[in-house]
Amino acid sequence: MFLNMPALNYQEQQEAVNKIHKLMTDGMKTGEAITYVAKEIRNKYKDKEQIYVLFEDHD
Repeated sequence: MFLNMPALNYQEQQEAVNKIHKLMTDGMKTGEAITYVAKEIRNKYKDKEQIYVLFEDHD
């Protein structure tokens, strides 16, 4: 599966992790928090540099 992923620097990555932890502390489920922050990041960086990642499923 190919996904367009924003190229985040270390500080941006840490901010995303902190936001996910905050949402979870406030009662949001882990998957929902990750999805929420990922969507927010994609929207914020949609017109900026993207990296292409290949995730291979090994069954």
